[in-house]
Amino acid sequence: MFNSSDYDAIIFDFDGTLVDSEPVWKSTFYDVFKEDYGVELSQQILWENTGVGVDLSVLDISNKLDLGMDNNEIQDMAEKLHQIVLDKILSELELREGAIKLFEFAQSNNIHLAICTASTTELINSYFKKYDMRDIFSVVFSTVDLGIEKRKPHPFPYVETMRMLAVKPERTLAFEDSCQGITSAMDAQIDTVAIQNQFINLNELKAQPKFVAQDFLQVLELFSTE
Repeated sequence: MFNSSDYDAIIFDFDGTLVDSEPVWKSTFYDVFKEDYGVELSQQILWENTGVGVDLSVLDISNKLDLGMDNNEIQDMAEKLHQIVLDKILSELELREGAIKLFEFAQSNNIHLAICTASTTELINSYFKKYDMRDIFSVVFSTVDLGIEKRKPHPFPYVETMRMLAVKPERTLAFEDSCQGITSAMDAQIDTVAIQNQFINLNELKAQPKFVAQDFLQVLELFSTE
């Protein structure tokens, strides 16, 4: 059970958490690498790169499959993948069930909302513009321009998001869908809820999240306003 009076902020991951976009990312990676490089990516490789950012995923795939991609090729591929997925997310994917009700619940209880994501700010702004909801988020923090050592699973993205919100870890709740993201939030000393999907293996975590939910309607059932 969560008490709304215990929290000043809720921080959401985007891909896979607010929208069920991981299958779109995985299928796009698979199709584009097969078309451009003639390789078929295994589910293991796709799963291992959940939540780390497009450019780092491309680099990891290039290294593991000995594709020899240089920095320009990696950036070009990352931009190509991002644009394809951006178009699909904007045209095909709705917010995960219960998300809007949770936003409204948080606002009615004076809880700040923020996003901490490996996605680009362009994607976030474009997506929430179609809902006319961009302004409900006090902070949108993207890890795209961070060095690899400061991206999830490092706690820095969440520490920085909390700094921008001016909130403390013990007064913050996070929602994540990947092991990298869960580790990042938990290592920042934040109460963390995992949103279940087919790519997450909670057994790999050194510590378990506070709760595992199928969607945000289930999360809302756990909140008390007392």
